[in-house]
Amino acid sequence: MTRKKPKYSAGNRGAIETKVVPASGDSASDHYVSQCFRWDPSRACLDHSQFGMEQVPHEDLWGEVLVKLQHFSSMTWQDILRASGGRRVGNNNHHLNPETDLTKEGQAALNSQDLELREMPLFSLRLEGKRRVLGFRQGSTFFPVWHDLNHRFASTKG
Repeated sequence: MTRKKPKYSAGNRGAIETKVVPASGDSASDHYVSQCFRWDPSRACLDHSQFGMEQVPHEDLWGEVLVKLQHFSSMTWQDILRASGGRRVGNNNHHLNPETDLTKEGQAALNSQDLELREMPLFSLRLEGKRRVLGFRQGSTFFPVWHDLNHRFASTKG
C-alpha cells in the first residue's frame, strides 16, 4: 500500500507535486504477497536420490502434491504464508534462509542447482504432516524443485 506525500516544487512555492512513497513496512520485493500463487513445474529436480520428484510414488504425485499446488493457486501468497498447521501454532509455509535453515542434505541439493535458481528466494510449502515441497519463488510464481517426505531438507526449529 502506498500513500501520496505532497512535495513542494522548488520553482513555484504554490504548486504541489505528488510523490508516491511506500507506506511503512512495504517494499518492492514484498508485492508478491498480495498476488495469487502461481506455480511452474519446469525447474523440478527429478532425479535427486533423496528429494527428487521421481521419488514420489505416482499416486502421491497426482493425488497429493499436484492437488495441493493447484489448491494453493486459489490463494494469495499472503494467505499461504499465514497458514498454520501441525501440532504447534505457527506457520508451516515459509521462506528459508539457505545459510541457516538447511540440513547438510538440503544444502547439497541446493548447491547442485543452477546459480540463477539459487539466487531466487527459497520456500518450503507444507503438504501434510512432515511432507514438504521445496522450491524457488520468482515474482508470484513458485517453482517446485524438491519433494521432502520426512522434513529432512530443512532443519526443524524449536
